[in-house]
Amino acid sequence: MKNLKSFLSKAGPSVLLPLIIYVILFINLFVYLNYQRDLIIDYKSEVIESITKLKLSLIDNFLTSELTNLEDEGSHPVYKRFITEYSRKQKTANFDDVKKILSDDIVKFNAEDYLIIYKDTIIFSVSQKASLNQFLISLIEKCKELKKPAFSDLEKQYFPSSAIYIYFITPIKINSENDLAFLISKKDFQKLIQPILSFKPFHSNTLESFLVRINYDSVEYLSNLDYYSNAPFRLKFPLTMEELPAVKALKGQTGLFEATNYRGKAVLSYAQQIDNTNWFIITNIDKDEFLREYNQLTILFYVLFFFLIVVGFVFVNASYRAKEQKIYKEMYEVEKNLKQSIEKFKITVESLSEGVITTDIEGNIDYMNRMAENLTGWTLREAKGRKLEEVYRIKNELTGQPELNPAQKVLKYGYVKGLANHTILITKKGNEIAVADTGAPLYDNNGEIVGVVIVFEDETERRIYEKLMIESEARFRNTLDNLIEGCQIISYDWRYLYLNKVALRQIKKSKEELIGQQVWDCNPGVERTQLFSTLVKCMNERTVETFESEFQYPDGSIGYFIVTVQPVEEGILILTKDIT
Repeated sequence: MKNLKSFLSKAGPSVLLPLIIYVILFINLFVYLNYQRDLIIDYKSEVIESITKLKLSLIDNFLTSELTNLEDEGSHPVYKRFITEYSRKQKTANFDDVKKILSDDIVKFNAEDYLIIYKDTIIFSVSQKASLNQFLISLIEKCKELKKPAFSDLEKQYFPSSAIYIYFITPIKINSENDLAFLISKKDFQKLIQPILSFKPFHSNTLESFLVRINYDSVEYLSNLDYYSNAPFRLKFPLTMEELPAVKALKGQTGLFEATNYRGKAVLSYAQQIDNTNWFIITNIDKDEFLREYNQLTILFYVLFFFLIVVGFVFVNASYRAKEQKIYKEMYEVEKNLKQSIEKFKITVESLSEGVITTDIEGNIDYMNRMAENLTGWTLREAKGRKLEEVYRIKNELTGQPELNPAQKVLKYGYVKGLANHTILITKKGNEIAVADTGAPLYDNNGEIVGVVIVFEDETERRIYEKLMIESEARFRNTLDNLIEGCQIISYDWRYLYLNKVALRQIKKSKEELIGQQVWDCNPGVERTQLFSTLVKCMNERTVETFESEFQYPDGSIGYFIVTVQPVEEGILILTKDIT
């Protein structure tokens, strides 16, 4: 600060005038950039709103058109005739006309199934797999109450496969206003609605639209999300998480707003409720994404601005620098000392994941990093000035005997050295930790040793992991080696990775001839066999196959085997039982 005041007093107007100009330019630049930011946000807000309203319109049109189509379909006289005939003849009614029409409609209208329900009984189903559950009963009651076509909420089914369905229903008057049958169409929500939600009118990594609804005291996601797999009916958040766009929408905040999404990202959101449903459609885009270009432009402007400042000050103060060589010499000395401090600091900082202790030439501790404090149980305040062996107490894991002072070892050898294997660190509280440690001397600019740095890390987890891996691999290989069947593991590039003894006897070759070699190099012509075609299928489609196969040896003899192929992480595993 003293040097700066001296500099300004001597430079006078040559510095103050450019400084004032730069301040004015900076203020104008700041105002301009904020104006541009507001324009970008306004534009993106209009885009998000337009996208949401477009998708909302498409979903509304889909629901309306499905109801209209089903109502038109239900007015066809063939259904009333069929239901009347069924009510009289029961099981002997003619299903052919209805089956033909509805089977064609499944293809025409992308339906999964059509049902006809009369007097609380499913009298016809195209798939013949439908059952009258409480969900459908509630839908029928809704249709009776409305006295017009209606659609259901979403239903998640898990068997025979996981899917989300929506049902559309229309009443069919039989003999009177109260004598009603019902035609129901079953549609796959993810096939028909999800494409609308997934549509992106421009490339974006974070733009996504989805549906939500309230479920008791939680918000429930109904559609797929880009960054959360299997979200429908599984992803839920409590309504107390008011920063979420979905919670804001369910609490009445529709339209455009800012929020924090399920990934913890700040987003710009637009929400709207879908008519005649408890669903809300929400469209999000990360603020970081649509402000990326603005941020890049801002950085560029500020870099250029400060570059101009530097250039201006360098130019203005060229004469001043020539007169003030003494100041620059002092600054050079300060910079030199600072570089020395930074260099010493780097040695410590670069090992932050390990414990680091530095000592002076006498072995007295002058620094410990946080990891060293955690491992030894000593704080820097407690350890500073103490001898290294008081704080960093180590012994040999095998013999239990104390190890020599690590600092003395380093000073003795005069170079970086691994201090000891099987080292145990005894903490301040007497706990024992397996560690790996190294040491190195610290030099000054003249090449003289001024201290020692000890670097050590906790090896407990690594040793446990290595032991478990060795035991697991041994058990695995022992199991495979003792199978009564031949066992082979082949990689994705068709190289032998493993063969047990039985497999080697079956192939009639040694392990040295096979391991690492490609299948067709060891068995010429095998790629043209049905056996190899099946192996390729299992490799590509990740399926399990069991079949009988013959194998011709180079000497012309033929062996017959029962072969089981199944995918594994490395490629495929082949089990062969000789039935020759």
